[in-house]
Amino acid sequence: HHRLGMAYEQQGKYAEAIAEFKQVINLTSGKPLGVAALARAYALAGQRAEAEKLLGELQEQAKVRYVSPASIALVFAGLGEKDQALTWLDKAEKEHDGVIVRLKVDSRYDSLRSDPHFAEIVRRYASAVFTTCVRILGDKARADDVSQETFFRLSQKPDAVKQSLGGWLHTAATRLSIDAVRS
Repeated sequence: HHRLGMAYEQQGKYAEAIAEFKQVINLTSGKPLGVAALARAYALAGQRAEAEKLLGELQEQAKVRYVSPASIALVFAGLGEKDQALTWLDKAEKEHDGVIVRLKVDSRYDSLRSDPHFAEIVRRYASAVFTTCVRILGDKARADDVSQETFFRLSQKPDAVKQSLGGWLHTAATRLSIDAVRS
């Protein structure tokens, strides 16, 4: 239901997205990811009061249990509150939230892309990975491909990061670059 809701949201079918995200909440007993998705859909649908109510609930939950700061950032982005969204993305980066690596490719962050602060968050990780790949491969075109593969792998398994996102990215980029040299 979550992915279907995201697809509806991308198509601008907010009523359908809202229905799917309500199903997610029912099926997951109100886990924060579903609540954040529903709040964002409400925001994009122009139902600001409902979005803000759920956002308040998420912020209260965050005081007693883990709530992905990147998810809260998405709600703020949906509400058009860029400064708040970027503040929560900074928090996501500091907490090594696995979602942070998707910033470069996740279209839900498109409304923030023009902001220099957003670009800086993305650049910090992308630049380090690319540099590692170039150092091993010696070819910028191949390094770009391996760099993208590194972020793709992480997007498939964000829970693989146990402590340091930067450390995980460095190790993955190194291993993928070595594999590329061997092939």
